[in-house]
Amino acid sequence: MNALPRPNSDEYSRTDNSAQLLHRHPQDPDVLIGKVPISKAFEIIKCRRAKAVIIPFRQKERLKAYGESLTQKDWENLPEKTIIHRGGGKLHAPKLHLIPSWIRDEISETFNLISGASPRKSTQLHLLANKPGSGTEGFAPYIHNHLSADIHLTLFGAAIEWTRINVALSGMSQRQILLYPYMEETIIRGEIGDTFVFGPDFWHRSSIGIPTQGRISIMKPELFYMK
Repeated sequence: MNALPRPNSDEYSRTDNSAQLLHRHPQDPDVLIGKVPISKAFEIIKCRRAKAVIIPFRQKERLKAYGESLTQKDWENLPEKTIIHRGGGKLHAPKLHLIPSWIRDEISETFNLISGASPRKSTQLHLLANKPGSGTEGFAPYIHNHLSADIHLTLFGAAIEWTRINVALSGMSQRQILLYPYMEETIIRGEIGDTFVFGPDFWHRSSIGIPTQGRISIMKPELFYMK
């Protein structure tokens, strides 16, 4: 796996609409943060100029309020995993009408963001939901990576977590990473509303806060595979 180079911050300063500075995450310099198009984030990940690109969402309080408004009935209608397709300009999923409208709106917006930006036609997203206090851990509570470039967006609850360890430079195997005794000291948690675009260098997990805080996330796996 390639080691991650360290370009100047302004190397990616131009977006389609304006000059915009991408800056490094204060706790992990291999992660970039900035309001850039998804297509630009893909470019950065594809050429391994960063482990991940975080596209921040400014209306976090709105999402927090929506999440806190969910009723017991809403949670009963949200399976732990729902695969949602888009075709003919419409969303399709079992019992789609039972998913709160604000979540459907965020799913539609995510489809719009990745439409035309991915080398593969993106026709489905995964909606992940865990009720607060349910004790469920989520699908991947252990540190791992993907062989593809993916997108993850937490709408409510405990957001995605990752290690600041640069595994590409550390030389550690997956087994060594899982057994690393000081892993918790390296963990960084994302924020709700932020879109993570990441590739194989981004070692992450479902948050350990999910059993108590719950979560609602949108994930787009396997946008394209990377060597």
